[in-house]
Amino acid sequence: MLLLLAGISTGTAFAQASAAQALDQGNVDLPRLSIPGPGRIAYVNDDTTGWSIHVVDGDGTNDHVIADFPLISPNNPSWSSDGTRLVFDAFEEGSSIRQIYVLEDDGSNVEQITSDPGGATDPAWSPDGSRIAFVSTRDGNPEIYVMDADGSDQVRLTDHAAADLEPAWSPDSIQLAFSSERDGEAEIYTMLANGSNQTRLTTDAVETIDSTPAWSPSGQWIAFCSRPLSSSGQFRGADIHIMNTNGSGIVNLTKTNDQHDCGPTWSSDSTRIVYSRGARNVAPSSSVLFSVGVDGAEATYLVGSWRYNFSPAWLR
Repeated sequence: MLLLLAGISTGTAFAQASAAQALDQGNVDLPRLSIPGPGRIAYVNDDTTGWSIHVVDGDGTNDHVIADFPLISPNNPSWSSDGTRLVFDAFEEGSSIRQIYVLEDDGSNVEQITSDPGGATDPAWSPDGSRIAFVSTRDGNPEIYVMDADGSDQVRLTDHAAADLEPAWSPDSIQLAFSSERDGEAEIYTMLANGSNQTRLTTDAVETIDSTPAWSPSGQWIAFCSRPLSSSGQFRGADIHIMNTNGSGIVNLTKTNDQHDCGPTWSSDSTRIVYSRGARNVAPSSSVLFSVGVDGAEATYLVGSWRYNFSPAWLR
């Protein structure tokens, strides 16, 4: 997974909490900003004692651990449509191979649903609740598959020599966005949920990593993380962008050169995005969750105070 996390100090996070920015809206039709708050956000925390899955309210309150996993390093939580379960990937106990698991929203009843010899990662639960998209390297390189929600009936969707990663469902469960390096650098693509009509959306003029796509619940936009190469040949900080679902009207929402903003997830009303923020070249290293409106203003600290906080998933 192209997870772009680097160091941030807690003081840096709070210092930037009220930053507002001008926005070049292009041809993206942006709604009026609403107050952050509704729904629940699952995310992963890695502190000095181990890894855990947290759930926090959309306004940053009621942050609590639902499950501790000190040894197997959970990642990429994704909600079931009814909000009662989460799917995630983690190492099999005693193994270096990651598999996919589900658990109840209170952290109970952890169940492994894949036993893939090549490993299984990046799970994404479809909004209709019936399927889970995921990534497997069982055929020699990372490809995107889908399976029923119980792990059965696994079907391969992509077939390319390059890595295909990070599937994200459209709100009607008909399409998937994903990232791929098939054209020489990481770009965002879409396809139908049967694997057909694979279409490239981003076409950067300079070397750039585009990753972690997330479809808005309204169906109007796809948010993603973009990290360009600087003139000196070094990658700059990543920013959260949104675009229309045909790839037009790309807008940079966060516009930071010294931060890594990545892993967007949408509020249910499609007016706010939560993401992980980490600063470059800052010690001690850590990352926290921020929230920004789709007009690019009011980037605010949400939650996270120690080590790494990442992979947010907002219940639609």
